Amino acid sequence: MQDGPQPITFVVVVFEAEVDLLLLQARSFVRHCDPALVDQIIIFDQSRPALSAKWQRRIVDAFGPFADLVRIFPAQGETDGWTQQQILKLTAAEQVQTDYYVALDAKTHLTAPLARSAFFGADGRAHLRRYSYLGHPMESKVRTTLNWLSLDPELINTELPATTTPFLFVTTETKALVRSVSEEAGKPFAEVFRDEGLIEFPLYSLWLKKQGRLDSLYASTPIECSTVWARYTSAADLRGVLVQPSPEPVFAAIHRSAVGRLTLPAMLFLATWWKQHGLFNRTSSALWFLARMRLRISIWRLRQLRSRSGG
Repeated sequence: MQDGPQPITFVVVVFEAEVDLLLLQARSFVRHCDPALVDQIIIFDQSRPALSAKWQRRIVDAFGPFADLVRIFPAQGETDGWTQQQILKLTAAEQVQTDYYVALDAKTHLTAPLARSAFFGADGRAHLRRYSYLGHPMESKVRTTLNWLSLDPELINTELPATTTPFLFVTTETKALVRSVSEEAGKPFAEVFRDEGLIEFPLYSLWLKKQGRLDSLYASTPIECSTVWARYTSAADLRGVLVQPSPEPVFAAIHRSAVGRLTLPAMLFLATWWKQHGLFNRTSSALWFLARMRLRISIWRLRQLRSRSGG
């Protein structure tokens, strides 16, 4: 696999509670991404109901010089949100025209200039984070995937490919995986994935391992991303996650569940950090953005509760 000059496709899955995070991602692309690096930005909309034409226009416009490269597709199917999101990240390969594509979550944004070296090493192999799944929340899913692929279950005791984004796919390999799974099971890929309880990134990576191609395509170098999960609520928590030794990771992320749990000092720290990394001109603007996002997420949660209770 050679690291040539060809641009990369970016694939993002979003739903209504994360539109502000997607707008932040768009803002970060405008600030930190060279347009020559991007072929397309493909967005799958899982919102129920689908995002309005006005919202879609707002999202496209937020990508500034990348606007003409943005394509928004409605997510098809009745599978639950998280499972559908995983399926989309794999079947997206059919929409991709480049050799590689990067799956991003809506919560992921750039905090420094993005170069191809964020994804590829000097030897041309792609970066891939690996870690142990013993005691990991996804351990059972990874065990299920190992079993479905008829791989040695003892592999769970080794470091295996990560379940996090950013994740770089080789487009032809992803297409081959989807086709192989469907042909082997004799039914559509999405149905197999859902019914068998598989998990997307390990399925792709372990399938490559089974084919004997994983280590020729990927090195064990991670694509670094500092992520604020829901358990991080204080300014000290955020400082521990986001303030890293130089050079800092190019990517950062904040989970929607964390947004509503941040203390006021944590909100101020995050707003200041965003300003320092070029995403906002003023800390006050970042604080306003964060407050508005908290409100939208709270409204979405309230609607979800009412829907579940039949209210």
